[in-house]
Amino acid sequence: MESLFYISYSFYLLTLIFIQLKGPFEVTVYPIHVVISETASTDTSLQRELVQFLNDNGLANAVASVNDVNIPFIWGSNQVKMFRWSAKAFASAVAVDKPATEYALIIEAP
Repeated sequence: MESLFYISYSFYLLTLIFIQLKGPFEVTVYPIHVVISETASTDTSLQRELVQFLNDNGLANAVASVNDVNIPFIWGSNQVKMFRWSAKAFASAVAVDKPATEYALIIEAP
């Protein structure tokens, strides 16, 4: 149940951000990274749900990436440093993958 809360809250935050953008935009959604303890895996089912949510609610023209980005998970006690590491690793991976959309999105879920 706790994971569903975080996922719902993530969708809510995305909604707030996307509503502020003017006009339609395109976004590539990468597989969701699920972090449990000190391990990480990807979830394409949640990825498809997010793409559908964004499209159904008119928030974006979202497409699911067929590629996964390799973001090594580094466990630490400082959540801000962990977030920064993930963000930099994702930016580097997207630069290599070169999606055809204006934006790229990945979600890390507990």
